[in-house]
Amino acid sequence: MPTETIKALPPRSDVPRDQTWDIEALYDTPDAWSAEGDALARDLGSLSAHAGQLGTPGGLLAYLRAANDLELRLGRFMSYASMTASVDGRDAVAAARRDRASTLGAQFGSITAFFRPELLALDDALVRGWLDTPDFAERSEEHTSELQSPMYLVCRLLL
Repeated sequence: MPTETIKALPPRSDVPRDQTWDIEALYDTPDAWSAEGDALARDLGSLSAHAGQLGTPGGLLAYLRAANDLELRLGRFMSYASMTASVDGRDAVAAARRDRASTLGAQFGSITAFFRPELLALDDALVRGWLDTPDFAERSEEHTSELQSPMYLVCRLLL
């Protein structure tokens, strides 16, 4: 049996730039990423103010907009961390970035845990009626996809 030679991957710094991720499209510098992490940590707490406030069209829409904004920012934040950690599994700084992003993701999940139970507690006909009101007239798919999702409908059937 012939022995194969395993080639080591070159360090990212040795790979031509056009063959690497354009990580700067997400954040210009690691410091910019870190500053966004600080801002996310502060801003995530604002979502808890929406708990118990979903019983009106305005309250629900305000939550959906705020949660969507933070979820998009968090996704970008997590993508940067994941991409930098994927370059070299031995890079402790990149691993710490990934851990920080995971922690913020878990905090987002914990803070927004009230949403599904509160949404499911609302009357279906009432919520569906809200979707036709001017408050929701200019809604984007990401703002209301939860209200129209199969998961929402299945959960309603099970309750």
